[in-house]
Amino acid sequence: MSEVTFTGEVTFTVLGFYEDNGQSFAIHVQAKDGIDAMRKVALDHVNSDKGSCTLLAAICGTLHDRSASNEGEERVFGAMTFAGECVVEAETYLTNFDEDLSDITINPDKE
Repeated sequence: MSEVTFTGEVTFTVLGFYEDNGQSFAIHVQAKDGIDAMRKVALDHVNSDKGSCTLLAAICGTLHDRSASNEGEERVFGAMTFAGECVVEAETYLTNFDEDLSDITINPDKE
């Protein structure tokens, strides 16, 4: 897959969560790079009454939350699915489903 680069500002999706209630968010912002995107989101939160937040990542492009969409829509390019309305412990996904998870492989092409 070839890499595409841009000059100037482009759209980034910044992922994070609010510290007071754990609610996840994805905020779209125009920025020159990922660091600039996270700085803009941090500045917006410091200068507002949105509360303290923790930033997780800035991804180049516009990702859309498909968590509440019809099944299968999360497989559309640019779609993402949050673990829940707030941060979810990984153990929750192991204990709340009846499937056998013993044969699951993550990133099988990566060593």
